[in-house]
Amino acid sequence: MAKQHGTRSARRRTFAEILERTCIPAAERAFRRAIGASRLRKPLARRGRRRAAAVMADRKLDAVRRALRLAPELVLVTVDNDFRIGFVSVRFAGVGWLHLPPGADLTWSPTSCQRRITDRTGPR
Repeated sequence: MAKQHGTRSARRRTFAEILERTCIPAAERAFRRAIGASRLRKPLARRGRRRAAAVMADRKLDAVRRALRLAPELVLVTVDNDFRIGFVSVRFAGVGWLHLPPGADLTWSPTSCQRRITDRTGPR
């Protein structure tokens, strides 16, 4: 039986509980990083700083992938045929939206932490 200290339970949180509690805020921060990288990329591209703009585009794509990996239920990915035909539109509930080039690869694999939790909680 867990020890009682005042009104709080002294039961230690499991790693799975901590991970579940932090996934959505981490996904939101990742998407905000993607928005920031997008805002930095545009003026660089206009000034002809192609290499720096490409780095920002990579960071944007990596951040979108991370947000999608952490909270797929909050990220909506569609093909935008209204504003920019053929572009990939990515929306994060309550945060904002971004466009990615038509060939953007958003595939991902579970992180090592997610694999470990699935292995322990899955069927034996």
